[in-house]
Amino acid sequence: MPILYETDIFYNQDTIGALCGDETFVYVVFEDRGDCCWGTLQHFWRATESAGLAGDPTPLEDVLIGGKARQGPGRPNDSERLLLRLRRVRATPER
Repeated sequence: MPILYETDIFYNQDTIGALCGDETFVYVVFEDRGDCCWGTLQHFWRATESAGLAGDPTPLEDVLIGGKARQGPGRPNDSERLLLRLRRVRATPER
């Protein structure tokens, strides 16, 4: 059974890579706030790869919960958010 932890703090990718086991997935929501965030996301992916992690982005509006699309009011900017699912693909290199 998966264990889910939630936090508003994101540690650097090296720390995440060191803490992840082979069966661990880390979910991060990335939001474009209109301030050049997409360049930041590219930097994030490069750092993620160097930390031994790999992932895939999914637009938040395409995320299914229990096989169903998300429902409810207040989701007008989901198209500007990505759900990033990260997993360890190799050991984090020592520095």
